[in-house]
Amino acid sequence: MELKISVCGKKYFTDNRPVIYCSEVYRDDYKSFLRDFIPYLESKPEDQWIDVIFANADTSKRCVIYHFLGFVGQDYPGANCSNNLDWYEANVCFIQRAGCDVNDGNHSEYNQPTPKQRSIAYLKNLLAGKELTPMEMLDEFMSKGAA
Repeated sequence: MELKISVCGKKYFTDNRPVIYCSEVYRDDYKSFLRDFIPYLESKPEDQWIDVIFANADTSKRCVIYHFLGFVGQDYPGANCSNNLDWYEANVCFIQRAGCDVNDGNHSEYNQPTPKQRSIAYLKNLLAGKELTPMEMLDEFMSKGAA
């Protein structure tokens, strides 16, 4: 991987992946997404991960959410990634939970030593059904309220 330079002169780090629109490719199939996303994350070396902040200045170190933007090919300056971030938050997990809680080491159940290990453990638990997606949380809430 190498640093790229945007037209405005800002350095950034990218895989040069094509843009993926999750709502079109995965629709509401978060498990299919996770089966693709987890190996992508596993391929990223530990020294490309960061906690506490979204990414360092050249984005060579990233939290799980910025790695997501790399996965969908929207980690370049000026990318309009709001639709993919909204999809992630509705179908996979809350960005606050993925980033600030799990990635940054603030979730008591995910105390692995690195952001990469914590994030992948959480996503594997989502895939296995040990954690709930936002929609599953809503369904659970609504079923308890109706009972």
